[in-house]
Amino acid sequence: MVVLLIFSCNVNRNESIHSIKSDLEHENLKGKVAKIQKVYHQVNSSTCPAAGCADINKIMSFYNEDGNLIEKIGFNENGDTAVVSRFKYDRQSKCIEIDKYSKNATAGKEKNIYEGNLIKEVKVYNEFNELVTTCQYEYSGNYISSGKICDNHGDIISSFNNFFLNGQLDSLVEHDNNGQPVTISKYYRNQDQDVIASTLLYPKSQEAFKLIYEYEYDSVGNWIKQTQKIDGDIVQIVIRNIEYVNN
Repeated sequence: MVVLLIFSCNVNRNESIHSIKSDLEHENLKGKVAKIQKVYHQVNSSTCPAAGCADINKIMSFYNEDGNLIEKIGFNENGDTAVVSRFKYDRQSKCIEIDKYSKNATAGKEKNIYEGNLIKEVKVYNEFNELVTTCQYEYSGNYISSGKICDNHGDIISSFNNFFLNGQLDSLVEHDNNGQPVTISKYYRNQDQDVIASTLLYPKSQEAFKLIYEYEYDSVGNWIKQTQKIDGDIVQIVIRNIEYVNN
């Protein structure tokens, strides 16, 4: 099982509460990045990666001069555009809305509600502009310590707790609507703050997985190839083609 997490419009949790961290900084990207193409290859453990990896997803991300996302395009297995996300900012470079499109039609949107420079709520709407879910966050200092996801009636669907170490996410506990833990994730990082291993535990069944990440880097210090392994077998390879400003 591979879980893909995409973060955007992130408030800086390492510096002043009045400071906003750019998307490039949050994604641990160095240098002036203009565009990233990220391609995901799923690999069977019995298949040599060089012999043929199957494209399962591709994401193209575009950044402005402030290092924030302005557009993100996701492609499906067939190479067709699946979803386009466009990001809107206020004069303080805070992301206030993400509009989503599919096949040139509105597919929904997300609205960020701030308290100062901290996102306190994210309201998610469908293609009919109907509220679907609301994500509510609690902070410890500048760090999101917990949150809950509610349906359009305000009933809790799920919740989570974050735990940080040296300014980085160390572990994550996800709960069901009754507050019972569903998954416990823990992350291990190298000196560049890239995740080199993660563990996923299901408390109810006590089933556990460990994912190992190996990297290749470019001359700027950003990884351009990530190999994911479980029990020594390659399960996924991610290739990043990074275009820098003035390149």
